[in-house]
Amino acid sequence: ASAPALPPAPQRTGAPAPPPAPPAPPTRSVHGSFRGDHWALLDKGSSSYHGTGWSSAEAARYRRGDEPLLWVRRDGESWIVRDPALVAEAKALWQPVTELGGQQGALGGEQGTLGGRQGELGARQGKLGTELGALSAELATLATRAALAEDGEARAAMQARADRLQARIEAIAEQMQALGEQQRQLGEQQAEMGRRQGELGRRQQEAVERAEQGMQRLIDRAITSGKAEKVSG
Repeated sequence: ASAPALPPAPQRTGAPAPPPAPPAPPTRSVHGSFRGDHWALLDKGSSSYHGTGWSSAEAARYRRGDEPLLWVRRDGESWIVRDPALVAEAKALWQPVTELGGQQGALGGEQGTLGGRQGELGARQGKLGTELGALSAELATLATRAALAEDGEARAAMQARADRLQARIEAIAEQMQALGEQQRQLGEQQAEMGRRQGELGRRQQEAVERAEQGMQRLIDRAITSGKAEKVSG
């Protein structure tokens, strides 16, 4: 009887590279820059600021209780806006930015979950690949021994063992192929989520620009109308 033929070893697939990190959503309470103004917007249970971190602390000095308040630092002068309508308008200007940031954060969470699934599949692929390597090595050794064996009964036993190894190797190859297909599908989902993140980032940048322009106009209007109170030079 001839020695059992060695099957071609399937391509061993290790764990996939981790998916790219999703773009970090902007900090909810920190906004962009325009004309060098610093401002802080304080409301019940929330605060926002542009500029440096001391903006909110500075604004809090002039706050009465938990009243809505807008503090502005422009050209070395500080102003306070207490008018509820103007403060509400300022808050509304940034609402789209906040909402888009929330969407980016939620999508980033989905990407993280998907990356976890990719990691799990990669671990399974790695485990199967290790088993495949061990079985292939055993089959190669068995084939060599069978070729040298003179006893027919011993050769038959080796052939039976080789057949079982061959079946297991083929089963592992099928599992790895199925896992590879799942990885491919997950990779496509990751790519689509990355595209959506890019679109959200573009929309958010546009929203930030609109909000900055609106905020500048609002501050100009508050100062010229006298609704902004000058508090320091």
